[in-house]
Amino acid sequence: MLKKINTIALLGASNAGKSTLINFLTNKYVSIITKKPQTTINIITSKLIKKNQSLNLIDLPGFSFEKKLFNQVLNDLITNSFKWSDVFFLISTAEKIVSKAEIILLKKLSLSQKKIYLIITKIDLGNKNLLDQKIKYFQKYKKIEKIIWVSVLKNKNLDLLKQTINPFFKKDFELKNTDISNHNNFLKSKQELFFCKEIIRKSIFESLQKELPYQIYVEIESFSNQENLIKIDALLICAKKSQKKIIIGSKGEKIKQIGIFARKELESYFEKKIYLALFVKVDLNWISNLKTIKKITTL
Repeated sequence: MLKKINTIALLGASNAGKSTLINFLTNKYVSIITKKPQTTINIITSKLIKKNQSLNLIDLPGFSFEKKLFNQVLNDLITNSFKWSDVFFLISTAEKIVSKAEIILLKKLSLSQKKIYLIITKIDLGNKNLLDQKIKYFQKYKKIEKIIWVSVLKNKNLDLLKQTINPFFKKDFELKNTDISNHNNFLKSKQELFFCKEIIRKSIFESLQKELPYQIYVEIESFSNQENLIKIDALLICAKKSQKKIIIGSKGEKIKQIGIFARKELESYFEKKIYLALFVKVDLNWISNLKTIKKITTL
């Protein structure tokens, strides 16, 4: 039988630094990081292992006030996490004043009767007066167990953050060796496909401007992991025919650029040669199709 493993959910406003923290704590590239708001569009689960103990970390999408169906589905993912997460880390950036999203999330979390910790990130980028104001504001919420301010870039207070997490580790579940092997292989396969999609999506964010990246999603059509080479065929699916021309670019230059960025990062990650073929497909108005959105946002 599986024994209960504690789950810490990281949530907050868009661009608060949740994905950066997840990548630091797991010591691997789990979530893509860009300067664009709401880069994370899935619930991303990572597992920390310490001797025979483990802990689940959940990277949630940024909370948004956009009225679009896509944003509302992401908000629903966040709200649903209240039921099955054991501890919440509300992530807030030192760059900005307390946001409306943070206030609403804190009020919702307070109703859950679960432990809440406030993690203020990017203290190297904010000013001290703003940080002091933010700490003072959140100190009035008695539901918050502890407030920690950190900088991943400058390595500030990260040991304190780890010490705060340590008590939540639980004895890991026990499985037969064959079950562990099958389980790990299944997870690895899912993670590899997800990682490929995320890296391609990151390349789209870096190559295209403004709102267009939010109207494109990625599907992996085929993934072949050979001894010295990985072959990947991926679809870039957009919502309008006019977008297809922009993604491809003049004489195919833009999609070539997306492919080069993605291939280099994938080769660094897998430490193998990557053959990456990108194709563009139009799925008219997918951003207003609930079934499609749920498929994209659910791993």
